[in-house]
Amino acid sequence: MDIINPSGKQTLQVSTEWLGRKLTLEVNRVGFRTTSSVLVTYGDTVVLGSVVVSKKPVVQDFFPLSIDDEE
Repeated sequence: MDIINPSGKQTLQVSTEWLGRKLTLEVNRVGFRTTSSVLVTYGDTVVLGSVVVSKKPVVQDFFPLSIDDEE
């Protein structure tokens, strides 16, 4: 099944067998409003990492980091 990416970014999928389970990395499959994203699947575990980058510098006194953990 082809992934329809509305932002026109190239998608990439790499899979391998690692320690008896399938490890899959999918770049830009989801997170279309981000600069780049990777969806990592290992067995029953799925992790989404995304990044947004701007050319305009932002001055702030904290690092905006958010983590969402669901079981």
